[in-house]
Amino acid sequence: MHMKLCNKCNTLLEIERHFFKDKSHKDGFSSTCKGCRKIYSKDYRQGADYKKQCAIYYKKGFQKHRQKRLEYSKQYYLKNKHKINKRVVKHQRNKRQYAKILSRWNRLTKEQQLFFENPFSLNTSD
Repeated sequence: MHMKLCNKCNTLLEIERHFFKDKSHKDGFSSTCKGCRKIYSKDYRQGADYKKQCAIYYKKGFQKHRQKRLEYSKQYYLKNKHKINKRVVKHQRNKRQYAKILSRWNRLTKEQQLFFENPFSLNTSD
């Protein structure tokens, strides 16, 4: 069992269980323990600078690849037009059926609703 000292918390810990692998270090493990690394990462990600950098990065990436994505979407639609239209028709049919059931359910009085099982309940005990 090999032990190593964490550079942040100065605790002697078992190397295989408490340190991430890191090939850039001589012993093949990072210099900070997993617990300290987790705290550091959490604090870093919650910082305002990090959030701004992420927003800028994603916005640039979105703009950079916009044409590529649009072209891919167009080609996908042309290849799979039949499948997509079939899915849309099915979705619209389901919406109409749901609307009919809902309107019937809403026309029932409270006593009638208690008598029948709610068709929209999430109870799946069947």
